[in-house]
Order: sequence, then C-alpha cells, then structure tokens
Amino acid sequence: MFHLDDTIAAIATPPGEGGIGIIRLSGPGAVTIAEKLFRPSQSLDLHKAESHRLYYGHIVADENTLDEVMLAIMRAPHSYTHEDVVEIQGHGSPIIMRTILDELLKHGARPAEPGEFTQRAFLNGRLSLDQSQAVLDVIQAKTQLSAHYALDRLQGKFTQPLHEVRDQLTELLAGIGVGIDYPEYEDDAIPQSELISGLQSSLTTVNQILEHAKDGRLLKEGYAIAIVGRPNVGKSTLLNALLQTNRALVTSVAGTTRDTLEEFVDIQGVPFRLIDTAGLHKSQDEVEQLGMERTQAALGNADLVLVLLDMSQPISEQDQAILQQANSQEHLIVLNKLDLSDLSQVEVISKELELDAEKTISLSAETGKHLEQLKDKLVQMVWGGELSKHEDVFFLDLREKELLRRGQQLLQQAWDTVSASGTLDLVAIEIQDALEVFGELTGESASEAIIERIFAKFCVGK
Repeated sequence: MFHLDDTIAAIATPPGEGGIGIIRLSGPGAVTIAEKLFRPSQSLDLHKAESHRLYYGHIVADENTLDEVMLAIMRAPHSYTHEDVVEIQGHGSPIIMRTILDELLKHGARPAEPGEFTQRAFLNGRLSLDQSQAVLDVIQAKTQLSAHYALDRLQGKFTQPLHEVRDQLTELLAGIGVGIDYPEYEDDAIPQSELISGLQSSLTTVNQILEHAKDGRLLKEGYAIAIVGRPNVGKSTLLNALLQTNRALVTSVAGTTRDTLEEFVDIQGVPFRLIDTAGLHKSQDEVEQLGMERTQAALGNADLVLVLLDMSQPISEQDQAILQQANSQEHLIVLNKLDLSDLSQVEVISKELELDAEKTISLSAETGKHLEQLKDKLVQMVWGGELSKHEDVFFLDLREKELLRRGQQLLQQAWDTVSASGTLDLVAIEIQDALEVFGELTGESASEAIIERIFAKFCVGK
C-alpha cells in the first residue's frame, strides 16, 4: 500500500564502518522529529531554518549525547521526494547510526521500506517509473559505460520519446472521437490521411526505441563467459590474465580447479562475468565429478563459451567432445600456449578441426601475447564493437521490452485498420490500448502491484 501521510526514516549509507554515516527522514513530520533530538551549536528554530544548508550540532537523547553531526534540511517541493527531507550526517559507526535511527523511530518516524524514498519521488511526480528504475541502475552500475546509460535514463532520455508518442496518440484519439460521437460534423473529424500519418510517426518512434534497446540484464549482471576445456589447458591462467590478478590457483598439476570460480571484469567499459570451470574429463573422484557437473551447468547458462585448446599437445578425444558440445552455443575457440608452440601449429590445428577463422583466436595466457586481441574480440561479439557514449542506447529489462513490442503491435494494427478504411471504433480501441501500454512504461497507468515489485528491488534508504 502507498502511504504518503507519515514520515519515514532509514540509514542511507551502506552497512559497515565508514567515515560518515547518513540517516534520512522524509515526510510531513521530518523537521519536527529531527528537532526533538538535534541540539544546534547556536540558537536555531529548525522550522524557520534556511533550506539546503548544513547546520552543526549534536544528537541528544535523554540528556545523553549520541553523536556530533551536521544536519541538512531540504524543504518540499525542492527535495528528492518532493517532501520535507532531513538528513543527519554523523560518524559512520553502525552502532551510532542504529542508535540515532531508533531514537527517530521513538519520536514518530517509521522504518522506510526498500526503495520507499524513490517510490515517494515517483508518486509525488518528481520521477517517472522509468527514471525511478534508472536510479537503481545508477546505484548498481558496474562500469563507466553502465553508469553513463543509466544516467541517460535518469535524465529522461527514454521517457521523453514515450511521452511524445502518448501526446500524439491522445490527439489522434480526440480527433477520432469527434467522428464517432458527432457523425453529423463529418468535416471536423480527423482526415484519414492525417490519422495514417500520425500513427506512422508514432510507430516510427517506437521502432527506433526498440532498435536501440539492448538487454538490460547484460549491463546489470555482466555478460556470462564460461571458460571450458580439459584439465591443464590454461583456463585459470587465462582468467588471471584477464583479471590482471592471481585470483585462481594455478599449478602444473591437472585438475587443480575442482569447482567453478566466478569473477567480474570491466573490458572497454563492457561488464563481463568470467567463469573458470573444472576441467572436463573422465574421473572416478567424487569431488571432481561434482566440479564437472557445475562446469556443465555453467556451460549451459553462459552467454558465450570460451573453449581452450592446448597447442603444445595433440588434440584429444576430450577436446573433440568439448568442441562438439560448444557448437550448439555462441562460442569462441582459444588456441592457448602460443609461447610453447608456433603459428604453424595454429594452421595445423585449424585445418585438422576445420575451425572457423572468425571464431578462433590464438594467444598465450601465460605471457599475455594476443590477449588484447581477445578482449577486442569479446567486446565485438557482445555489442558488435565498443558502444559510443553518444549513441541513444536503452538497456531495458524483459518487462519493458515486452511492453514496447505490445505497443508496437497495437500501433501497427491501428495503422492497418485505418489503411483498410476500417471502422473508427476499432481504431480507437487499438490506440487506447497502446496508450495504456505506454502509460505502464512511464508509470502513468502502471498497477500498484507492478510499482511495488519494482521498488522492492531497491535497498533500504534509497
């Protein structure tokens, strides 16, 4: 349920120790509640204090000083939530933060739900639903590129064209209404040519958004790359080379890696999740068998599979079996240990296995030779090349993509109906349904359940 008539409070900084900790209050009683605990260094009436300034003092409860703090007041509507907001900035001790929060709750505030501050910003009209989701994307951004496009959405780059489409469709619907409700005023009804043109313009805008839409899951979670191969082909060495740190244990003993190891890496601004796996081979060892089961699971769930082959050794039946399994997925074959062989061996193996040159790269994970070429190849395979920061790119989740496609379908149906001189009643229904779909994207017609589900993903305090 939505509540806007009470005052909420939460610790806004991450858990753990820190130089500064921040507690945020929002709601009609924010200033009154803070005033009960805040003792300014100079005489000050918080209700008359100037907005957007810091005030020095102490938090005192039952004559006990809890902390030395700075307090900021941001009066409605010029605040994040469009409500009165108070922020108390103290020392980042978890026990101090919790004690101050408890005192605020005793004096009338209630604990904020996850994402409730941003939810209030949405309900009070400061942010659209799309922009609210962008707040979470900014917080969770794993690369500079992720942050850039999240900030684009926060500034309304995705919402703006949707609002333009809704405005245009609303005008078309009004014109159609004249023809339906007042057939005697036929001359005042919207002409068929104008209706077709308006629908085509809206459809073009939606098509352009979909063309620039990419999978938001990849931006938020990272593109999953499973590194597979038989034991001792250099999987862990490659992982360490890409991470530029000795994260995985590397020895000359085959089977050192007995479980999957997952690490995040930023390559040219693109987020990747690298999954080092146990070597695939026949084994009676129960632990190794469990590790290989996890390898199979990682292989099946990966967005891209890197199949490592050891160029210093003959191709084995195990190599052949792994290659055959990877053929059903997006994959890249890495001919490793170039430092222990030469380029002629690359040609021999490529010919023997009939490898596709576009999906094959040779390198030395040990020395780093051709490692940059691998990075370039990975980015190219994921995005088709490094994204320009000047592109209009929208990273959307599955719900948003499905809504856009549904809206696109409805607009196309309306356009087809008008072009075939169909009834205006049907066209009006199709346009109205499209308006509902686009309204759900911006939040103007989203259900309470959808809104609650979106904000439940947020941390407490934001």
